[in-house]
Amino acid sequence: MLIHYPFRFLKDNIKRGLKIPSSPFLLNYSVTFRCVLDCKYCGVARLNNNLADEELTAQDVSAFLKDRMLKKLKVIIISGGEPFLKNDLAQILLEFKESVSPYIFHITTNGYLSDKIVKSIKFLKKNGLNIVLKVSVDDIADKHDLLRNNRGSFERAVDTIRRLRGSFNSKELPIGINQTIFEENYRSIPEVSSLAKNLSASYRGFVGLKGRPLYTGIKNEEYGLVELSDDARSYIADKFRNIYYRQRSVDGCAGLFDEMVIRHYIGGQIRMLENNKPIGHRCMSLFTYFRLNPNGDIITCSYDLDVLGNLKKESYSSIMNKKQTRDKLDKVKGCGRCWLGCEVTPSWASSLFIPWR
Repeated sequence: MLIHYPFRFLKDNIKRGLKIPSSPFLLNYSVTFRCVLDCKYCGVARLNNNLADEELTAQDVSAFLKDRMLKKLKVIIISGGEPFLKNDLAQILLEFKESVSPYIFHITTNGYLSDKIVKSIKFLKKNGLNIVLKVSVDDIADKHDLLRNNRGSFERAVDTIRRLRGSFNSKELPIGINQTIFEENYRSIPEVSSLAKNLSASYRGFVGLKGRPLYTGIKNEEYGLVELSDDARSYIADKFRNIYYRQRSVDGCAGLFDEMVIRHYIGGQIRMLENNKPIGHRCMSLFTYFRLNPNGDIITCSYDLDVLGNLKKESYSSIMNKKQTRDKLDKVKGCGRCWLGCEVTPSWASSLFIPWR
């Protein structure tokens, strides 16, 4: 992370106090809601409208990135659905590189489309993209397949990691395993963590949250963790402390920064496991980062699905100047109730680690 970023974030926080959005630092972009799996706890594969016929093209992305307000984007988070279902994903990422030169691309995948993923990553790395790849693995072998409703999904995910690790070392391509933890699989934390170590990947375990409106289409979902037994809560908290506070090591400044971010988020999850209370945070959504749907709609976050505007039809700057958006900024300043990683961590990092609202 470059030295000028703290000064940038200080300025952004001052502007937040004045209810003025900054040029965004980070973009959370769901490139598609289509998925090859139908996971029991997700819902995205069962959306009534997955926007498949309206997805942004590389040309659309090139057009909206001409907005001067988007020229300071440094972190691009790519998710889905399954991002590698999108045939022009590589072209879209190259448009970001050409237009705004992001510092890093984070891509999350279920790892099922092994051939396509390996080919795409090799192509993108050849073209100079700095990528962190996260592969979702929730349990071992058949137990993972059961959660994902697809026989062979575990083998596909592991094969994807092995093949990529055969081409790139951990510095050339950081790979992580994301485990979403529920009552059904919490005892497998050590096994999945060991799997990650054996595959030269980092381990990132997260307790599942109650229904996520972005993936279910259901508004006004309650914030908080999924239902867990007392035994599960105690077990998970103990394993998280062991994994994140006792055994972790860092590699350079970037590794230190990533470690600080993950420890902040996991620390909040541990407090929620022990106290069963949401942890308030200083939400920076719409102030220093924004969320983009597959069709170009800008929404506030994973829980607030109100559409503020569409980047196919209007510029980011014009959307930020709308009264509807200004009213939403007031709501953001008074919120900070969720503890979803892709909302909390960019807020924490870009608010100079300030925990309060």
